[in-house]
Amino acid sequence: MRHFLKAGSWLYGGVLRCRQWLYRTGLRKPVYPPLPTISVGNLLVGGTGKTPFVHWLARYLLQQGRRPAILSRGYRRRSSGLLVVSDGQQITASVTAAGDEPYWYAWKLPSVPVVVDSNRSRAAAYVARSFAVDTLIFDDAFQHWQCHRHCDLVIVTSETLEEHSLLPAGKLREPLDALHRADLLLARAPLSCDVLRSVVPERPCLPFTVAFGELQLFLGNGLPPEHFVAFAGIANPQQFFQQLLRDGVPVVQTLTFPDHHWYTLEDLRTLQRLLRQQKAAALVTTEKDAVRLLPYRQQIEQSGITVYVLPMWVELSDPAAEQLKNLLEQCLSRPIPNRFA
Repeated sequence: MRHFLKAGSWLYGGVLRCRQWLYRTGLRKPVYPPLPTISVGNLLVGGTGKTPFVHWLARYLLQQGRRPAILSRGYRRRSSGLLVVSDGQQITASVTAAGDEPYWYAWKLPSVPVVVDSNRSRAAAYVARSFAVDTLIFDDAFQHWQCHRHCDLVIVTSETLEEHSLLPAGKLREPLDALHRADLLLARAPLSCDVLRSVVPERPCLPFTVAFGELQLFLGNGLPPEHFVAFAGIANPQQFFQQLLRDGVPVVQTLTFPDHHWYTLEDLRTLQRLLRQQKAAALVTTEKDAVRLLPYRQQIEQSGITVYVLPMWVELSDPAAEQLKNLLEQCLSRPIPNRFA
């Protein structure tokens, strides 16, 4: 099996090099977006902190007087084509149609339009003519070469630097040398910029951390119980479970689901059975998992299940935020660079 995976990685890398050659030679031409555009991406599959950073960036741009919109492909959504998840005034799509991350953005950022479409250039044109926005945020678009960006922000973790194999043998979407295309590297703690500069010395780097808040009630009612059953369907569920442990949350059992898992009634029955077996009174999960429970909100409330979430957000120091502000101003005011020249 390992030989097949290595062969798959070799083929995957060949396709990447071929696509890059097509853009470098001009045989394929990318589309220029109609508004200043920032991409937040990564090299590693899942679990780098991209989603909370996009949320932080949108809030930051709002504070700076800009009017951003978020464009996503809507990974694992149960719809196709262009879909408006939020028009900046209300949520206009279900979580299953939108995908969990775009719906989470719409929930957490009620004044920011959110649109999903696998065709980013089509979505960018639609947003520019349909909403009063002046900045586009592309969620997870570092590998989306079909549409130019003014600024590429790339999140790097310790796991990113420790991984050396491309998909499917490893978890890298591109080789590490792709980091040289980034305008700014974002080092998620515990990775430091000093370590990252030893790998990519010529790229600017800013550190950030992911912080966690206190438990919040999401569905049901009542005070926090004495015992919880924790579950998660994210890329790194153990990080979430370990955070609960560090926070002293009394978890008596954990249950893991696949990343971006769409929960079913059978899953709810399993969770309810665990609650009874463990004599626990409530579930605790991530916010992204919680929004995937919304299709069963009525059943959850009728069954008396209580669901809590552990909020998470990005924190940047004041000096790092000021450096990011200056870099974004430079990026958004300049002509779009040719990444493959």
